[in-house]
Amino acid sequence: MITKSPVKVLNHYEQLTFTNSARIAFKLLLKHLKFKNEEKILLPAYIGITDREGSGVIDPIQSLSIKYEFYSINNNFKIDCEEIESRLKTKQYKALLIIHYFGFVHCNMQLVKTICEKHNVVLIEDCAHSFNSYHRDRKLGDFGDFSFFSIHKFFALENGGYLKNNTNDCINEELENHDKIKSETLESVFKGKLNMISEIRVKNYNYLNEKLSSISEVEVLFPKIEDGIVPMNFPILLPENIREKLYFYLMEIQIPTIALYYRLIEDIKMEEFAYSHYLSQNILNLPIHQSISFDDIDFIVGQIVLFFKSN
Repeated sequence: MITKSPVKVLNHYEQLTFTNSARIAFKLLLKHLKFKNEEKILLPAYIGITDREGSGVIDPIQSLSIKYEFYSINNNFKIDCEEIESRLKTKQYKALLIIHYFGFVHCNMQLVKTICEKHNVVLIEDCAHSFNSYHRDRKLGDFGDFSFFSIHKFFALENGGYLKNNTNDCINEELENHDKIKSETLESVFKGKLNMISEIRVKNYNYLNEKLSSISEVEVLFPKIEDGIVPMNFPILLPENIREKLYFYLMEIQIPTIALYYRLIEDIKMEEFAYSHYLSQNILNLPIHQSISFDDIDFIVGQIVLFFKSN
């Protein structure tokens, strides 16, 4: 039957559930998966927590009394796929969480997807730091069975997130009104020039990378951006006991930075995950978002140079 307008619209829609935050989207997914008592979720051993915000990853898991364990990351966040497979083949895990820290990809996502399919494990992508990024010509968030995103980390907004469902399952969990996305947030996202924002972030990242190359005390974690990746910020590693000094020095001259994550959740023990603690103690994330100009970057780098000259 020929119709004047489209009829089966859902055949051409992404399965997205818009929420007030990525944290809410993750909890919505965990409820949908209905973990049994003995089933666990396998997490990366780099999850932060703050007194003000708690933890967007561990709080939803603990609130639903889901059991969890960790897999290791190395000193530049790379993941060992052999370790992942050795853990998953024990059949203890219902789901695996991959976090795209700072907007970067830290493993071969297609290989991880294949491993999860082999062992019948749900693959979840945490794209809270990632937006409009591609890995090997495929969009981040499309590898997993499910993925969740944070809108406000990419756009100039105070809230917003969503859950993406790449399966044939229907998510029927109901959201409270305060957990739903605000209409003005959706309107702002629709107006946003996504490709332009992405291009500015990549250009800012590359420019800052070039400028920092002359400062021997600064280790750039990711000196090259993989084609298609849109970074959230610019992570660097600093010499031992320097991070806090530089952080407060920059804050005093109104250069806001963050340290993701300066404090790890207690379950991630130093004796088992030394690399995680090393990163946590020495990382600093510099801004490269779309409101930052090359002049701003020159000023930031100049102040970092002055800091090391006086310390």
